Amino acid sequence: MCNPRRVKVRATRRIAEAWRAEIERTVTASGEATGESRLTQPLRSMLGEGALRAFEQALGGDPRWEWVDGEYRMRVPGGHVAYQPGVGDLEIVISLTEAVEAVGIAGKVVEGEVTDEVEGVGQGSWENDGWRGRTKERAEREAREQAEASADRLAAERAERLRLAAQEAARYSMSAEAEAVEDEARRRAESALAERRLVVGQDLGQRADARLAEVHRQTLKDVMGLIAASYAQAIRDFAQQNNAENYSVVDGEGFIEIQFEMEA
Repeated sequence: MCNPRRVKVRATRRIAEAWRAEIERTVTASGEATGESRLTQPLRSMLGEGALRAFEQALGGDPRWEWVDGEYRMRVPGGHVAYQPGVGDLEIVISLTEAVEAVGIAGKVVEGEVTDEVEGVGQGSWENDGWRGRTKERAEREAREQAEASADRLAAERAERLRLAAQEAARYSMSAEAEAVEDEARRRAESALAERRLVVGQDLGQRADARLAEVHRQTLKDVMGLIAASYAQAIRDFAQQNNAENYSVVDGEGFIEIQFEMEA
């Protein structure tokens, strides 16, 4: 019998675990949209000096008008009317605001794979003369089977470790990419908010124009009413100072009729 010969076989297994990180962020941006309309009415150009003075005198006694920062100011829905004595200009300002918001959504999917490689080793022996069936072919087969079994066992043992590594890779990727995804969501929200503010602002501007027209009409009516009331008071004072008799006032639609009698 000859000395046995040995054979060594190696078997490798490449193991892999895929991972996937899906990141999504939603950001809400909020602000205000504004629509403004202004008009300046030069009263001096439409009223005589006497009527303008009468209007200015009447303003101080009208509770709707307040003295604020060197001018008379009256509040109206959505704004105010201002008048500076001596200047002669009536300014109407309507400013409408509305809260607006927009949502931005951004997402990113990152995928990858973690890999490892294990190696199993198997050994077999054989005799030159094939004693007891120990041939080279048999030895190689047995060594190969051992190597394969060892490689399968090591791959199974490391599979759990590889799974945990894949989870860690996914978590790391989410942490690394989260800020960039949120920044993108915020950029989209702010862009959408700017568009929303523009659209709502245009609508508010149209509404402000319509309200300004109504306030302008009503304000001029009130101005004429104050002028008429001031003239009426001046005539009343004149009548009282001169002992007028049969004094009467008729306040009609768009006019004031005053009658009294005085001795010549």
